[in-house]
Amino acid sequence: MTGETPPGTAGDAGATGVAGTVGEVGTASEAGAVAVAGTVGEAGGTEAVTLPGRAAIRAGRRSTWAVAIVLLVVTTCLGWLVDRRADSIGPRAMHGELGDVMQVGDVFVAVESVRQADVVVQTSSWGDPTIYETAGTWLVVRLAYQGVREPGVYGSVVWRDDAGRSFDVDLRPGSGTDLAQPGQWLVSDVVLEVAPGQVTGGEVVLGPRTEITGVPYRTGVIDVPADSIEQVEELELVLSVWVENASE
Repeated sequence: MTGETPPGTAGDAGATGVAGTVGEVGTASEAGAVAVAGTVGEAGGTEAVTLPGRAAIRAGRRSTWAVAIVLLVVTTCLGWLVDRRADSIGPRAMHGELGDVMQVGDVFVAVESVRQADVVVQTSSWGDPTIYETAGTWLVVRLAYQGVREPGVYGSVVWRDDAGRSFDVDLRPGSGTDLAQPGQWLVSDVVLEVAPGQVTGGEVVLGPRTEITGVPYRTGVIDVPADSIEQVEELELVLSVWVENASE
């Protein structure tokens, strides 16, 4: 019959079309998430989206943990350094007794004696001596000192009594501050005004002449028992006098 489509042809075409459609769908399901996303993109006119696989997710988690561990280690190390910094700088006390020679800064220094006086006298080459009295009492520390590698002079001198009180040098009587050459001992008295009454035991604390910050440095702590402190009424001061073989 003219104009009619043979049933077999139509069936074949229909079968072919359905089979093709089914085949494409089957192919998409076999391809996985990436193929599905691509099919959706083609059908909807949008860009294809690729989903991450399980291996990529596991790798990302491992990277996150590695970064966290590194940060923890760095933070711990920094904290340790900060905690130790206070212990790694500042004074380092060297303990000794009367007559012991110590290096404090760039100077060798030794405490020869400690005496308590009611009055101290400072002589002068140009006039009468100067007499110093006090409402408290004078503590006179006699030092021997010399430069280590170049001319130098002793630094700070502090008396710390058994009660923990500290007393600095009194500048009114003056003190010998002449430079001592390496190998040349100079002897000088250092005068401190302390509380009235008999001085009991304590310590002479020797520090460097210039302030030191940010690095460790040595100080001398000389133990002075009460029975080693000589009691005198009047004492003539010795200021930077050369003495051969002092403290030897």
